[in-house]
Amino acid sequence: MAEQTPRIRLSAVAPAPLLVVRGDELSPDILRADATRFHRRYQAWGKYGVSAFGAADDAEVDVICETKLERFEGLRSCEHRTVSNPHHPGERRQP
Repeated sequence: MAEQTPRIRLSAVAPAPLLVVRGDELSPDILRADATRFHRRYQAWGKYGVSAFGAADDAEVDVICETKLERFEGLRSCEHRTVSNPHHPGERRQP
């Protein structure tokens, strides 16, 4: 059976300035498709949503890249800047 409500947050919102980080493009078509999938998955909740992570600084963004968003070549932030993901398989750092 599918979950009834989404897991909104795994930890408290950081008191420091917050960057909202998301893998993938911010195109209306991709966001609409993600929101529709969210709505189908959590029908009982009755809301639309898209996934994102919160980070207080660039170091936390790096951890999110390495642990949660490795499959995305680029990331987007609330400032709408594109950041290369050094943990993406095509971007691996040479030793």
